[in-house]
Amino acid sequence: LYDRDLLAELERLWPEEFRAASAARFRSPQALVLRLLYPAAALAGVSGSPPGVPRVLHTGSPEYSIVRLSPDPVAVLRDLSYVARLRPRFFCVNDELGAGKLGRDLGSTVELVLRHMYPEPSPFEVDEQRSHRPVHSLDRRAADYWSQRLSHNWSHAGVGSLAYGERFNAWRNRVRVTVMRRAVRELELDLPATRVLEVGAGTGLHLREWIRLGVHELAAVDIAEPAVSRLRAELPGVELRRADVGGAPLPFPPGSFDVVCAFAVLFHIVDERRYRRALANMSAVIAPGGYLLLTDSPLPSGERRAGDYWAARSDAFVEGAIAAAGLEPVSCRAEAVLTSPPQRLGPRWTALWEWLMQPVPGREPVGWAVGAAAYPFELALTAALRRGPSTRLFVSRKPA
Repeated sequence: LYDRDLLAELERLWPEEFRAASAARFRSPQALVLRLLYPAAALAGVSGSPPGVPRVLHTGSPEYSIVRLSPDPVAVLRDLSYVARLRPRFFCVNDELGAGKLGRDLGSTVELVLRHMYPEPSPFEVDEQRSHRPVHSLDRRAADYWSQRLSHNWSHAGVGSLAYGERFNAWRNRVRVTVMRRAVRELELDLPATRVLEVGAGTGLHLREWIRLGVHELAAVDIAEPAVSRLRAELPGVELRRADVGGAPLPFPPGSFDVVCAFAVLFHIVDERRYRRALANMSAVIAPGGYLLLTDSPLPSGERRAGDYWAARSDAFVEGAIAAAGLEPVSCRAEAVLTSPPQRLGPRWTALWEWLMQPVPGREPVGWAVGAAAYPFELALTAALRRGPSTRLFVSRKPA
């Protein structure tokens, strides 16, 4: 945390040293070390600037903390939990991880926590041209992100919340599959004659459920190559292709499927045009009279929140985009109530939920216990509520 006026004065006093340091590609023993010069000058005072008053900020205080990215995952998650919960005035993230799977996993966890803490980019980070970009056949940035994530975390957590671990996410996914089964049962489909397309196959959670239900034909697409290649080996009866639903048209003839589903996919499409394009692409491959099942986490009207790989839009936007794709609403039901942040209730309730979940990160037994305790209540609440405080399952129909 530097004062720009003092920096400018230091550069005026030592111009050659600053110029040499700026021109050097790598540091050397002879180079100026700004992190040592600056505090010494601040304490001594330069060119009329009064000397600074020495202060000691203790790590773990409300003013300052340090997160040491060491190979000790318990320590890393403890430090991350502290800064996410108490939000000190500033904190330092010091990378001591090194290479290897553990380093990559912890690095991914740190990135997710920081994106959760700071979902909105600073003004100088915003790409002003984002809304004017052409729609490409494949969003390379998203494809790289999900390919890397699933390569390192082929698990319930890999397609859920990495911070809360495998066992908690496994309980949460059990609820999601139950909610899906309820919706399918209400549609009264002739499953042995039903053709299904899964958009965003992930690790195959819902594909395996469709197989258990005994559908006639099952196909899937995913933006991540590891998902496609691995599921091809694990589920040889499923036609799998790599595709970006928000890009070019899906690689199937129009009207190929009786049911198209996209679970936990659309809120990862940040760009609004790509979101509408995704719905149009899915609608195109639905047969007349067929259905679209999708989950999203809409906010009250007029609100929108977004990060690099997720966006929460308003009810009106989601429902309007479904209608613009030529689909008629059939039903809406809560997919999660207790096991996901209640963002529709506002920041205070969301912060309370996150505070209650503090014991879970980094503690798989705790995650299992919390998920198991919530499970029966979650089943009852998702059965009772049509519009819950978090993720919902929307069912739409293409007119015959």
